[in-house]
Amino acid sequence: MVFVSTNFDNSTMWEGCFKLASDGWSWIPNASVKSTTDCIKLLTHHVACNGNVLLGVGPRPDGTIEERQVQRLQEIGYWVKNNAKAIYGTRGGPYMPSKFVYSTYKDNKVYLMIHNFDGRETIDINNIQANIVSSKLLNGTPISVTKAWWGGLAIHVPEKLQDDAVTIVELTLDRKASDVPLIP
Repeated sequence: MVFVSTNFDNSTMWEGCFKLASDGWSWIPNASVKSTTDCIKLLTHHVACNGNVLLGVGPRPDGTIEERQVQRLQEIGYWVKNNAKAIYGTRGGPYMPSKFVYSTYKDNKVYLMIHNFDGRETIDINNIQANIVSSKLLNGTPISVTKAWWGGLAIHVPEKLQDDAVTIVELTLDRKASDVPLIP
């Protein structure tokens, strides 16, 4: 489960500390381990709220990390490596966190972090006060962003292109994203 903050402030840096094992900060034999998807959602939520994540692992008494936790860290690392543009050197916003969509920005790029398409290929978000020059997934695949009937934006990502954990859409704007007002 991902905690959703109601107090968004992208002018302040902060850090959330979490444990990979569900049962404690130290090593506990046979403790359950958070899923890769849950960890990625936790990370993207915090980054979009202008925070960092410290993810703790409990070593065994001999100092080694159990294989399940090593594997989970490798899976998270692989995802972060492939989505680094949306994570490193960014700020939270301009979209305020919502139930399914989080965002970061850098220069004239906005990165929409979509946690759940809920079985759909289109998700609607509020309009942005800038022209969108291009829209694509981070791997370079172009995607369609159109005007929704109610005035917002409709983000279209075919199901086969959606990430199992978090799908990231890169919007290139005609101006710096920091000049765009926060969007509820």
